[in-house]
Amino acid sequence: GGGGGGGGGDEDDDAHAAALALALEELLDETVCGVCGSGEDEATILLCDHCDEGYHVACVGLPAIPEGDWYCPECQRDQAHLILGEQE
Repeated sequence: GGGGGGGGGDEDDDAHAAALALALEELLDETVCGVCGSGEDEATILLCDHCDEGYHVACVGLPAIPEGDWYCPECQRDQAHLILGEQE
């Protein structure tokens, strides 16, 4: 004769995932600068039109928030790389 094994519940995992999602949402809700890592002066934080990262205008060397689309240094470098890379 042999014995059987028992099973565990998954409720803990669900609660953990929900708490994690909530924490992540709160994190994403606060825009911080990709250069200095601060969320201060949110009025001067630019959002990249490509990746949605936030950057203080001063941190990226701009005098004011520019008109139209703006791309962060990371995406600008990617764009330049893409454009240069396509000219074969």
